[in-house]
Amino acid sequence: MQARSKYPMITFGDWVLIGIPLIGYWYTSIPLMLLPLPIAIAYSIFGALKRHHLNQPLVEPDKIRLYSSLHMKFKLGLLFSYWSLELIALYLAEI
Repeated sequence: MQARSKYPMITFGDWVLIGIPLIGYWYTSIPLMLLPLPIAIAYSIFGALKRHHLNQPLVEPDKIRLYSSLHMKFKLGLLFSYWSLELIALYLAEI
């Protein structure tokens, strides 16, 4: 029997970050809410690739560093896009 992975491929946080734009669009029907969706998907993909390489018996440090770096960059981009969207929504609500 194979042991369970120490690092799951898809985490609850990945589902939440992908779900935020979808839920925002569902509640408001504003297409602007879907703009962060590609960033959220890329963030989840690079996180999954990083965890996949951490689960391998022969760890490749270069790939882990690359995917960790891309994962962090997309995380910052995702957070920036979410906050920017909130500011735009607040501005449009005032008009």
